[in-house]
Order: sequence, then C-alpha cells, then structure tokens
Amino acid sequence: MQRLTIIFILFLILTLSSYKAASASVLVIKESGEIVFNVLSEDTSIEIPRHSFLEIKDVANAKPDKDSKVSLEKNEEGKISLIVLSDNQKREMDVSQIKDGLIEIEERAATQKLQVGIEGDKFLLSQNRIKAITDFPITIDSKSAEIIVKTPSGSKYVSILPSVAADTILRTKVINTINGNRVSIIEEERELQYEISGEKTINLFNLYFYTIPVQTRLSASTGEILDIEAPIWYKVLGFLFT
Repeated sequence: MQRLTIIFILFLILTLSSYKAASASVLVIKESGEIVFNVLSEDTSIEIPRHSFLEIKDVANAKPDKDSKVSLEKNEEGKISLIVLSDNQKREMDVSQIKDGLIEIEERAATQKLQVGIEGDKFLLSQNRIKAITDFPITIDSKSAEIIVKTPSGSKYVSILPSVAADTILRTKVINTINGNRVSIIEEERELQYEISGEKTINLFNLYFYTIPVQTRLSASTGEILDIEAPIWYKVLGFLFT
C-alpha cells in the first residue's frame, strides 16, 4: 500500500510539472540547446556581441534541423502566426489568442534568458525585468545566429537586447528609472533604435529631490545613445547632476 502511495505521488508531481512546462510557452528553447543566443554579460563596457550559436531542436513537438528559422509575423487582417521553416518544410500556427510567452531562450553559460511573444497586436521581446515592444515581425535564424526584425526599410539585426539597452541607459545615469520597465523598438532614419522613457531624479544638496521626465534613444546595433529629450536646462547643466 505504501509503495502504491509513493508511486501515485510521483506520478502526480510529474504530471503537474509537465502541465506547467507546456502552458508556459508554445516554443521552449532549453538549456540543452533548443535555441541559445549569446548576449552581453553584465559589465561596464559596451560592445557589439557576436552571436555564434543558435540551434532549434524542439518546436511544437517537432524536430527541425539546425538551420531552422522561427518567426512571428502578422498579416493584413491582424492574425499573428508562429512560423517554422526547416529543411524546405514550413509549419505555421495561429497564435493570435495566446497570451503566454511563445518562444523562450533559456539561460546557460555566457547567455541570458530571452522570451519572444506577443502583447495585443504587437511583438514582444522580454529579458530579465525589461519588456521591449515593437510593431516589427521577429525572426530567429539559427544558421546565421541572428535575431532579426523586419522594418519598412528592410531586415535589421538586433545585436543589443532589451536588458543590455536598459542597463546601458541606467549606468550612464541619463535616467534613474524606466517607466514600467518597458521600452520600444522603433526605426528612425533607417536605423533600429530603442526608445526608452523614464525619470531622472536630481538631488539638490540632499535638501530637495526634483524629478524630470527624460526620453532617450539608443542604437539597437551599437548601444550608442543617439538622442536625449529633456528640458533644455537639463541638457545644458545635466553633467552637474550625474
């Protein structure tokens, strides 16, 4: 009797664990290599990461080859599809109504976890605490080791991912907090950029704290800060408060 009880408990645990994993994402990119993306580590330097390894092994219980492409795309009617191209085969799934993460890149040595999904009618890149929203379709290419967004001017390589972009802005002290931990991926003058809005708190001799709104733009290719929108006086005297 005791043995049967133990077997039943183990079965229940395994069943619940399987259910939880299945409901988390449509496409899970595990530590063992389903899709792995090398990104910047948490250090003080800013450099362009060179992505060398992306491998897709499991997509909706299928086993595509190592040269697969996984895309999120939206048609003219607003339907969002998860598309897997592998070995001259195409698998397509309507994911418009799915609210959980669709693609998960799992953390392992020298990488950071990244989730790709949708929010409303927009595409979403989530990393750590940061969510990046964009109108541009997203593709993960395991052959070229790239994450790409399709903009009106063409396909753009996302070399700086959301968490790195946010940390760059915070490290430079241009702003102290990011509004809702949310950023936008946009295209300006044919360049892919992060648009980051937040607040800068100015400490006046430890007697008064004054907060101003600040919006910045950062290159998604190089990590360079391209523009700062703030009150004119702050642009001129901001260096005094860093």
